Amino acid sequence: MTENEVSLLKPNHLWKRFYEITQVPRPSKKEEKIRAYLKKLLSELNVKYKEDRIGNILANVPATPGYENAPTIVLQGHVDMVCEKNRDIKHDFENDPIEGFVLNKGVGGVRESYSSWNPRNEYIRVYDPRGFEFEI
Repeated sequence: MTENEVSLLKPNHLWKRFYEITQVPRPSKKEEKIRAYLKKLLSELNVKYKEDRIGNILANVPATPGYENAPTIVLQGHVDMVCEKNRDIKHDFENDPIEGFVLNKGVGGVRESYSSWNPRNEYIRVYDPRGFEFEI
């Protein structure tokens, strides 16, 4: 998927960031590039963050005005990508971006709409034209 194609997806700000992340190689045990991307993004957004000695990044995003007294929300995730490909596919996971498209796939088969996405029984799978895929 090209950056131009991604610009047509809604909500645009979400897919723009998703595309940016696909352009950052991040195999397990080699997350330096994605951590640098995240720290740069957080700095650009004026979000305070800390990085511990093993590379965990803790960002403190302030509440939206008017919601300062709402319960605190904690989001956690990992930044690496487990890298696997078929032998006939030429791809350097340490240097090449992911070039693919997104498909929302449910446990029972392919979904045609994102509107009913349920994280308990579905996932988003990204397919690369070179023949590999990953889930988020």
